[in-house]
Amino acid sequence: MSQILNGLPIFVLPFLAVFAIAFAIASTGSGYGKLTGLHEFLRSRRFSADISPDVEINRINLLRLITAAILLHRTTYILIYQLEMVPLSIETAVTCLVAVLGILLLLGLATPIAAFLLLIGMQYFDYITETTTLGTDVLNILLLVLAFLPAGTRVSIDSILLKGSGSLSNALKKIYRLFGEPTLQRASTLRFLALLSYGLICISSVFHHFTDPAWMEGYANVQILTSSYLSRDYDLFRYVFEHAPTIAIPLAEFSIYGMIVWELFFIPMILSNRFTRMLAIGWGLAFILVSTFILQLNWLPYYEYVLWALLFWQGAWLHSAKQSRFLIYYDDKCNLCDRTVRFVRSTDLFSAVTLLPLSRNLEKLTGRGISIDDAYKDLYGVDQRSDQLYAGYNLYLTLSWRVFALLPIFPILLLGKLVRLGPYLYRKIADHRIQLFGSCEIPADSGELLTKREHISVANFRANDRVLFTVALSYLILAIFFSFRIPLIKDLPVVDKLSGVSQLLAREAAQVFGMTQLNVFNYHDLRLSENFYTISRVNDDDSLTLLPFTGTDGQRLKWHQSDRVYFGISLPWRRSMIDWDKSCYQEQWIYRWDSELVRLDKTAPGGVATYQLDYYYQPLPDPDMIAEYKFYLPTRRPTCSVRIDADTSRILSIREQSVGLRTLNGKTDKVRE
Repeated sequence: MSQILNGLPIFVLPFLAVFAIAFAIASTGSGYGKLTGLHEFLRSRRFSADISPDVEINRINLLRLITAAILLHRTTYILIYQLEMVPLSIETAVTCLVAVLGILLLLGLATPIAAFLLLIGMQYFDYITETTTLGTDVLNILLLVLAFLPAGTRVSIDSILLKGSGSLSNALKKIYRLFGEPTLQRASTLRFLALLSYGLICISSVFHHFTDPAWMEGYANVQILTSSYLSRDYDLFRYVFEHAPTIAIPLAEFSIYGMIVWELFFIPMILSNRFTRMLAIGWGLAFILVSTFILQLNWLPYYEYVLWALLFWQGAWLHSAKQSRFLIYYDDKCNLCDRTVRFVRSTDLFSAVTLLPLSRNLEKLTGRGISIDDAYKDLYGVDQRSDQLYAGYNLYLTLSWRVFALLPIFPILLLGKLVRLGPYLYRKIADHRIQLFGSCEIPADSGELLTKREHISVANFRANDRVLFTVALSYLILAIFFSFRIPLIKDLPVVDKLSGVSQLLAREAAQVFGMTQLNVFNYHDLRLSENFYTISRVNDDDSLTLLPFTGTDGQRLKWHQSDRVYFGISLPWRRSMIDWDKSCYQEQWIYRWDSELVRLDKTAPGGVATYQLDYYYQPLPDPDMIAEYKFYLPTRRPTCSVRIDADTSRILSIREQSVGLRTLNGKTDKVRE
């Protein structure tokens, strides 16, 4: 309970205080016009595309679903391991609460409230559960947009309830009116704040790099890629750097210096021109791909994929005001055709398709040389961009590519065409559709299909948008104080006088908007692979069974899939061992963390209570040799082994590399080997 009370004034209250001050200023009614000017500036810089409000709001709500799914995936892994390690604890209860909010965000139920509570509470959650990670900062950047757009008016339970008139619907409408109406201008403003948050993280990171020899001398990536703790394919990269150092090391140097330039100039590159914007987006996407498939950054790259889509997905599959649509001519007296176009309409989130019933548009199709019999035999589609006509199976294949929500079935339909099974089955069903599904003498209610979907109002940007102005103003305040904590800047005499206030606001309150002082892949991260230990179960015959915590090369094993194990146990221990060249047991780790880890050993037979911890030291590649385009990894050596009683956390024996300890009659005697 004390941990919860201690965390509140650190992570939640400072932000709420700044937000309240900003709201009071916003209540005066001054400065709203600046937001309209910002939107026009972003349009001129092509940061905001000329798309309809419906398309933009649908796009962000689709990203809401993906964000919530990632959050729930991560939270589930944390909870599963907590239930084994610390089942009856405050942190497990907090994790359950976050899971509930994640479910609400996914379903779109009371969405603004769920998103806002997650926004102000995720850093606090990581603090309570000891799972603090950069991935949560990127999640908060996403939640900033989702909470204050607000998301939930589309692809959600809320969108259904908002059409009602009961007490629940009325209460929900009041919540949405409190947060404000989702508009195109509001979306572009919030996306810009998200861009600034990510850009400020990059600036903070690069200023930390400026003080790190590994980055300034260009050998950081060599040590990162060959680290068994940070890299998935460390063995492969060790082989490459050892056998082709004159090629691999210069490439690693280029990538590290390129990263410095990208981090330093990310924001101006995005807002400058098309070439620099594409370069910044491409480099960032390449880094995210490397983070996914080469580095081991857990959930961070997955949140970054969503962030990249939020910031920069403004073209493909999104129908803009200047784009032509895909026209579909269908027989509105055919039950199967009617069901098909209804399904297409329900999945067409981005208004790419226009439906044209033959009862009203037959002459348009016959004007293209299609006979009346053929018009009723197949569905026809026209791509207005190329004026190309599609029919039958080819139409379905094209639709599965043009309608974003249908993309998952595109490979299936393409395979069906390649093996000719798809067109064959389509022809059989199409020729017998009346016998199989029936028909209607009166055309189906095509008016329902052609009218615009009913949603909560998306009125134009309002001059008195107090909530958005409050968000922007509180963001500005926190961003200023955040800048005061960036290395080199914080040492300026004027800034140093504000160190107390700036530290409180910059390190905790600013993290609510995703701004964090990022110090990664520098000295301390590069040395995470130097010291490590494995845990093995001691069997009845004194043989050892390695538990899936850490491998004998220091690599992460299965249990690291949970942030509770990775950030709560593994990472803190390794950080505590930095600069040691002969790590061995420390009682505070054994009593607390290793006793938690052995509870995960569900395959242990009954009565097994003895475990062995084997400690190793792996020196890093020599920077001086790397500078000469040579690579050599010193030999890993064991430092000591410790056996513990899991039931009591009592140390049974210790064996060091040069000095062994053995236990006799309850007394520990030292023996030299």
